[in-house]
Amino acid sequence: MLWLRRLLFRDRLHAELEEEIQQHLSERTEALIDSGLTPEDAARKARRAIGNITLATEHSVEVWRWHWLDSLWADFRLAAYQLIKSPGYSLTAILTLAIGIGANAAIFTLVDDAMLRSLPVQRPAELVKIGYKSQATPRTQGFMSLRVMAYLQQHTSSVSDISGWSESMLFVPDDRGTLRSIPGNLVTGNALSTLGLKPYLGRLLTTADNVPGGPEGGWPVVLDYGFWLANYHGDPDVVGKHIRISGQSAIIVGVLPASFGGIFVGDAEKVYMPMYFFSKLASKPSEDPYTNLDNFWVLTIGRLRPGVSLAALNTELAAASPAVLHTLVPPAMLMRPDLRGASLASESASRGFSAIARDYSQTLLLLQGIVSLVLLLCCVNLAGLQLARVQARQHEFAIRAALGAGRFRILQQCLVESLLLATIGSIIAAALAWISTSAIAAFLTPAGSGEATLLRPDARVLLFTTALAVIAALLFGLVPAFLAGRTAPAALLKAKATNQRVNKLRQRLFLPAQFALALVLVFAAGLFTRTLVRLRGNNSGFNPTHVTEVCAQFQSLKKTPTEVAALYRAMTEDLRTRPGIQSASYTWVTPLTGYAPKVVAHTTAHPQEDHSITFNEVGDGYFSTIGTHVLQGREFTQEDRDRTNCVLNQATVRILFPNGAAIGDTLKATYSGDEDNPWVATCRVVGLVEDARYASLREPAPPTVYFPAGAEALARGGYSNNFVFFLRSQTGAEASTAYRATLALFAPDTGYSVFLPLSEQVDQSLGSERLIATLSSAFAGVALLLSAIGLFGVLALRVQQRTPEFGIRIAVGASREHLVGLVLREAMIMVGVGAVIGIVFAMFGSHFVQHFLYEAPPIDFSVVGAATIVLLVVALIAAMLPAIRAAWLEPTRALRNE
Repeated sequence: MLWLRRLLFRDRLHAELEEEIQQHLSERTEALIDSGLTPEDAARKARRAIGNITLATEHSVEVWRWHWLDSLWADFRLAAYQLIKSPGYSLTAILTLAIGIGANAAIFTLVDDAMLRSLPVQRPAELVKIGYKSQATPRTQGFMSLRVMAYLQQHTSSVSDISGWSESMLFVPDDRGTLRSIPGNLVTGNALSTLGLKPYLGRLLTTADNVPGGPEGGWPVVLDYGFWLANYHGDPDVVGKHIRISGQSAIIVGVLPASFGGIFVGDAEKVYMPMYFFSKLASKPSEDPYTNLDNFWVLTIGRLRPGVSLAALNTELAAASPAVLHTLVPPAMLMRPDLRGASLASESASRGFSAIARDYSQTLLLLQGIVSLVLLLCCVNLAGLQLARVQARQHEFAIRAALGAGRFRILQQCLVESLLLATIGSIIAAALAWISTSAIAAFLTPAGSGEATLLRPDARVLLFTTALAVIAALLFGLVPAFLAGRTAPAALLKAKATNQRVNKLRQRLFLPAQFALALVLVFAAGLFTRTLVRLRGNNSGFNPTHVTEVCAQFQSLKKTPTEVAALYRAMTEDLRTRPGIQSASYTWVTPLTGYAPKVVAHTTAHPQEDHSITFNEVGDGYFSTIGTHVLQGREFTQEDRDRTNCVLNQATVRILFPNGAAIGDTLKATYSGDEDNPWVATCRVVGLVEDARYASLREPAPPTVYFPAGAEALARGGYSNNFVFFLRSQTGAEASTAYRATLALFAPDTGYSVFLPLSEQVDQSLGSERLIATLSSAFAGVALLLSAIGLFGVLALRVQQRTPEFGIRIAVGASREHLVGLVLREAMIMVGVGAVIGIVFAMFGSHFVQHFLYEAPPIDFSVVGAATIVLLVVALIAAMLPAIRAAWLEPTRALRNE
């Protein structure tokens, strides 16, 4: 550890050395005095014998110290001094870097969370999802039946353990005693231990917990760390406390560590309970997975045995597939389209299951590309600024070179200054990323879910930010540092000459590069904004303003479908009487969720002409509540309780009743989407409504037939146990207050889910488009600002350097308009070169983002033209001030300065 002592205590060692030398000098002097010399002669002779004490000290210190570290420290102090001395430049550079690095760090946080990060469990690379794949589903589907999972647990040798996972909404009392729904993970007893988790408090679930009816003493429940904080405020004595979950008594047995957020990445706070709890939630035997063992609903997660590869597991599963599937799966199920030709398969589950990764991977990669361009632009801009500083400090570098400083020493000094700027910028960037990540994630996560708040930068992102800072420092600092090291001291010191190479580099390379990058970003922003405007401009066919939706949770009620249907009608009638409620209704499918079920329909007059038509089942008053206009006939009333009446939209009338006379006619609809519950309905058309979009705003309004939402729909079970209430009121608070009161009156034992404005659901359906358009527009603005600053800086310097020339021009009769034109022409040449390069890259790159656009040609010349005009206008504004300054120079003063 001697090197560490020398590094940390250099000053003390230096003092000790000087003291030793002085002691040696004193002893030698005293010895000479003892030999008969006078004190003066003895001191003189002793100093001559020892030599130059200062030089001797320095030579001794050289043995200890590290030259590069000392020079680095000196450069760091000098860099800090230079930055403090130039606050305007320093602030501009730091903010520029903070924007570039911060944007990259924020987007990388989402990319990392969705696509790169492994689950925080023991050896996540060993986790696998076991399921099936077929011709219809080439990727492994992780859901199996309990029967197949039990077989795999006993007979699969490549996997050490296999566990079952499923999700269900559970009810717990909120702070006002009203039941609210929370996500619950119902798992087999070995699920949490298979992941290798260690509890933060208490214990995990065990196999003994997953028994029919639950263990004695109540159902055990393990809390997610976030749920524990939110509901028990971090109480360390929470283990052993009782809680009511979905009407059942449960006891808290443990809390999971904060690092583990579940295998379903991004889910909000949740609880874990034994899988047998499903039997308590089922309202009928067919919904109990332990009664109906054939349903594929269990997500199967296993852990590879040590030394076994995923390929070896797949080989074993493929060999076992024919026997397993044909023995344990009913033949009728194997005829389902998604199971035809199915075989067992597995794939890695190391990163868990993320909805953002599934739905927005391409969006995130596009955004990462955009912010990378922004960072590159920031580096080009800063490189231009650094070049200007090199030019301003060229005499300083010349003097340093003349005094013996080598090229590497000057290069090191410039790079240290760049690295210091990048370090400060990256610290601010990390703070910006921390603040902005959740706001960006809100575009991609379900409104009201709270999922966005869970996404924060972590150590990986900080490491990424640090790497970006180093790269940025090299990108914007290397070329100026290299040029500074190549300074010719003699020429500069004698003639006060300027480094023309620096000037030319800025004008011919950096500025055109800035404007080329800026044009690409402005062009991209124009394309994406135009797409968003087109999508928003589409007539949705309903008015989401002031409409609040809330999903009922009546599946746990021990009531018949007829009784539940009556409950919906009664609650709707009561809601309409509540203060602030203008109208209320309910529906099966809510708009713009991406789901649009279909029936095959034909008119009774033309039974041979079948058409695939979207359908929905809605309550009375639905169209007036959601703001869809009834064009002919009427909408449903309380008396419409089955599928004998129906309402059509315009698109349906156009294909089924081309003559337009649909009211009073009949059609026959056949639904086979649920093989367990197919149905056929013959209905009389009682109304015609305007077209409304259901699956997506990108798609035109589909032909749609509406049926009354009643007992028939509820009796099917499975996909439509519950309807969603729509409440129209001036404020969301009025809607939530009214719903809570009505729920407490009619169904106090059931819970409510999140109250969600329908307008937010519409915005959520445009999550990708809104995010891309918003961020690309913001970054395009930053690009324009940086480019304008760069152009202004170059022109201002050029005007200063050409002051004598302009003075002579004015003296010999040049007009001020001519000088303004001269400066502007020079600016437009630089901008024009950049614009041409940018147009080429923009038009080439537009093909790669075509699938993100809506109703846009591959090459949109109008957007190219608009982007170029915007760029030229910004450049003209930036160039005008230096041009005016050149034109209003005083010729005598300019010549006198020369």
